[in-house]
Amino acid sequence: MKNVFLSAIMVAVSFMATAQTFDSPVSYKNLDAAEPNTWFLIGKDSSIMMIYGHKSFINQVAYEWFSEYELDITAPDEVKKDRKVDAKIWYARNEFGGLLRIGLYEDEDSKSLVVGLAE
Repeated sequence: MKNVFLSAIMVAVSFMATAQTFDSPVSYKNLDAAEPNTWFLIGKDSSIMMIYGHKSFINQVAYEWFSEYELDITAPDEVKKDRKVDAKIWYARNEFGGLLRIGLYEDEDSKSLVVGLAE
C-alpha cells in the first residue's frame, strides 16, 4: 500500500530533479553516500524520498513541489529549530487520501526536501 501512495507522489514531481527523477530514485545504504540534487531513498524504505543540495536549487524544487500540491510555502504547520538545522514541516493529502509529511530542512551549507507518508 505504501508503494501505491509513493508511486503517485513520484509521478507528480518527477520533472523536478535534474540527474534523477522521482520516478526512479537512487537507493543508498546511508545518507552520507547520497549525491546532491537527486531524489533518493535510504535503504529499502520506499515511504520517504529526499533531495538535498545548494539552497537555490532546493528552493526551486520546493516551490515547484509546493505549487503542485497547492501548499503555502510561507505557512508551515510546524517549525523546529536547533543549533544546526531549521526545520519547517507541512502536512498534505495525496490524491489517494494518504497523509504526507513534507519537511524543508536548512543548515548553513545546504537545504533538503523530504517527502514521506505520515504514520
